[in-house]
Amino acid sequence: MTKHLLVLFATVSLLIGCAGLQPGSDPIIVRSQQVRQMAHDTFDAFLKLAYNNRERLLRLDEGITDTADNIRANATKWHESLNKAVSNYRISKAQTHATAVTIATDVLEGVALDAKNYSSKAKAKGIQ
Repeated sequence: MTKHLLVLFATVSLLIGCAGLQPGSDPIIVRSQQVRQMAHDTFDAFLKLAYNNRERLLRLDEGITDTADNIRANATKWHESLNKAVSNYRISKAQTHATAVTIATDVLEGVALDAKNYSSKAKAKGIQ
């Protein structure tokens, strides 16, 4: 189920993101920038929610706090990995670099989707 949601979310994001591409824009770069910003905003809101409600969230679903801890531990690394992949891709448009950008983008997008889902679950229980 989660894999299907991730594929759906990625497809919708790509279609929406590409709908407004400027002529000459590289869709790989544009998508990576959009996902980077979305992930940053999602992580920020989710980590605030998790910090302010840790005990209640632990009782609701330990996966919520586990995901928050994972984001705290790895978000910088994920962003740096995407930045490096984008830099390499800009230098050389080789398929291996495009693949690296796509993988790094997908990692951020996947964790952001988990954070959004957990945020929705918490809000459904009145945890804000």
